[in-house]
Amino acid sequence: MPDSAALRSGALALALTSVGYLLIYVLRPLDLAWLLETSMDRLMLQLWPSIIFVVFLAARTLEREAAALRTSDSATIGVSVSV
Repeated sequence: MPDSAALRSGALALALTSVGYLLIYVLRPLDLAWLLETSMDRLMLQLWPSIIFVVFLAARTLEREAAALRTSDSATIGVSVSV
């Protein structure tokens, strides 16, 4: 299913980006409280579109839900007819 592959790759990209930011914060020789205070707004502005994208990838639209129900109904009918 291509939708789940897109969701996995979007979530993986978001997770790797977050881990990268975490490493930058931990490895910097500056005061961590000051660094977080001065950069967290910009960091969230960079991550926000990706978070929204992954949420929408995970959401099921009514059309996809109806198609999934039709597919499962036809599979059930096919199984009951062949039995």
